Amino acid sequence: MTHPLVGKKLLEKAEWESLNDELKLVNALSVEADRMRPSLIPSALQASHLNSKNFDSFRFFEIGRSYLADKEDFSKENHHLLVAFYSKKENQFVQAIETVESLLDYIKLPYQFTDQTGKFQNPVLPKDWSGVHPHEALHIRLMGKLDGAVFSLHPLMMRKFKIKGNLSFICLNLGGFENRPIKVKSTYKALSRFPGSIFDCAIEADMDTKVEDVLNVVRKIKQKEIKSVKISDVFRLENGKKSITVRTTLLDEMKTLENELIKSCEEKIVDSLNKAGFPLKQG
Repeated sequence: MTHPLVGKKLLEKAEWESLNDELKLVNALSVEADRMRPSLIPSALQASHLNSKNFDSFRFFEIGRSYLADKEDFSKENHHLLVAFYSKKENQFVQAIETVESLLDYIKLPYQFTDQTGKFQNPVLPKDWSGVHPHEALHIRLMGKLDGAVFSLHPLMMRKFKIKGNLSFICLNLGGFENRPIKVKSTYKALSRFPGSIFDCAIEADMDTKVEDVLNVVRKIKQKEIKSVKISDVFRLENGKKSITVRTTLLDEMKTLENELIKSCEEKIVDSLNKAGFPLKQG
């Protein structure tokens, strides 16, 4: 767990929008810890820099509080969760998405990914923060309220903190839902007695393509045997584009899938992706 105090120099280095001058300590022991932190992210960047010098990959998390000045109550506290994913060689954005999906599914918290915030402010991420990767960022609505984000760090911010590799974060505002009752409607059904089929296909897309756009192409296919669609891998190509591997699960709870049906579904998926401007990766 990092210290709830930070210094102005670190916040300026992270280009954070609030320097928390109103929450500066009168008798601070050090200029590096002279004010309450407005976010867990700047300290996490510093910790990632230190760890990246000694490890090729690592993950860490923190549950802690951030503090913002408030005219009525002097200070407003926010309870946040931050999870960091680092690898010197492999992109970590998909792993971060899969992890937050597993976490939210496990605690049965209703959520939705979105790439737009509209007029609303995300409490875990400043709207125009320069540290967010332009093509690898999703906001998260928790119980209908904008209260989270999963994103990769912008290459320029990586360079600023001397972090070589790939760094992604999950940030959740726990205070947005920890005191709100979760309405869970539990439904139970028997596990299918028949095996399913998993179809992976790697498509080629522009660097600014959002993974959610690719997923929506497959989700719109009217085929009852398509039970789920996820992204299993993303990596940059030498031609300036990126490869996105789409994983689709096919299943019929009432019977074993026939080879002809599986092939037909696979062809529909590939054809839909191709028509949407996402052709299969060559080679």
